[in-house]
Amino acid sequence: MKKNLYCFVIISFLLLNGWSLGFSQTNLIENGGFEEWKQTKGKDNLLPDKFETVRYAKGTFVRSDDARTGKNALHVESVDKHRRIGTSYMRLEAGTYTIKFWIKGEGLLRWIKIAKEGTSLTSPKSEGQYHISPMGGTQERYKKYHEDWEEYTSVIEVTESGTYNLNMSFMYTNNPDRYFLLDDLSMVRN
Repeated sequence: MKKNLYCFVIISFLLLNGWSLGFSQTNLIENGGFEEWKQTKGKDNLLPDKFETVRYAKGTFVRSDDARTGKNALHVESVDKHRRIGTSYMRLEAGTYTIKFWIKGEGLLRWIKIAKEGTSLTSPKSEGQYHISPMGGTQERYKKYHEDWEEYTSVIEVTESGTYNLNMSFMYTNNPDRYFLLDDLSMVRN
């Protein structure tokens, strides 16, 4: 009897404390480390796999070997306009999600939208979209220079289950001597 009780207590402890024992949450962003790349048509001839440029603000994205982890990071070219990139669609349940990414160089991830399939990306207040500005989203932040990798974390509440993608808008200076890198993008359900 004592042996069964002892086993029950140990198993219960392990199940209740799974996070602290090294079980990790699943990253909902496929290829968030920007390790895999694909050829595309037009001027955007190379993109991270599982990502697409958004038609309203296409841009050139370059694979960089100056990665925080792994072999590659996303390099956003230094030009004077904003650029957008979006993930593949994913199923999200209503709930709270944590979005994390690492940035290096000069620039701003102006906003992140979680957009329900079929909603317009031209309106920041469209129904079925959730909008955050993890770096502040202000003009003053454009010139912030990150000499080393710096982590940003935001929490977002999705109120309606559905199929969504994550869209990111980048802004940066037009200084050709500067660079803007993004790596280790993740989104996990809390």
